[in-house]
Amino acid sequence: MFDISIDFQGLIKSSILAYIIGKERLGFNKKNLREPISSLFYTKTAEQFNEWNHVIKKNINLLKSIGIKKKTISFPLVNLSQSNKLKNFLKKYGLENNSFITLNIGAGWQSKLLTSAQYIEIINDLKDYSKIIVLWGNREEEIRADYIVKMTGAIKSPFLNFSDLILFIQLSKILISSDSLPLHISDMVKTPTVGIFGPTSPERNGPLNSNTLIIHNKLKCSNCYKRYCKYKKCLENPNMEKIKEFILSI
Repeated sequence: MFDISIDFQGLIKSSILAYIIGKERLGFNKKNLREPISSLFYTKTAEQFNEWNHVIKKNINLLKSIGIKKKTISFPLVNLSQSNKLKNFLKKYGLENNSFITLNIGAGWQSKLLTSAQYIEIINDLKDYSKIIVLWGNREEEIRADYIVKMTGAIKSPFLNFSDLILFIQLSKILISSDSLPLHISDMVKTPTVGIFGPTSPERNGPLNSNTLIIHNKLKCSNCYKRYCKYKKCLENPNMEKIKEFILSI
């Protein structure tokens, strides 16, 4: 058993795990928990935190409860090596460091995704500036990627393991992505990013990298955090002129 376990999830199942493995259990304030009953399993909780501040700062606020103070935010990486698959892909298409734009078409929530037509429009507007790689992560996304590549002549990425994904985004000149894993990896490796936000808040979940362009249509229903939406008005008409201006400035 550990001296202390820290629950950064705030779920019943994660708090139970903390209870099982830790003599002391640290969790968020009850008003900051996704499942408030989790607080029953903690021996200590953090001070209440404003949920509309960045979620990373929320986690740092939790650590303050045990005396860990962090004034700056950094993401140290272990040394990673390219797999043969990634090396061969880069060689095949002549992709050198900072020579291509990566467009991520995946996200865990339907409400975060642009339509295939919108991704095609983005590629057609940018392909004269740079090679564009379409990044995907599961079979459904691969089918969409195949269609987008067919309609635009862009390059489809191979399926990348986690290490290769980090290295690939690090090599990219720019990443264009919704609020999803690749967006946050780009923050970690300091790749310039166009973050397209729909149901989530860029102030709470967006990149901390200053070299980022946020595209966010603010509406009455903004920051709804719904996983599914049949309207997706917040993702209509991303500002392509603004995106192109940002890309040309890199």
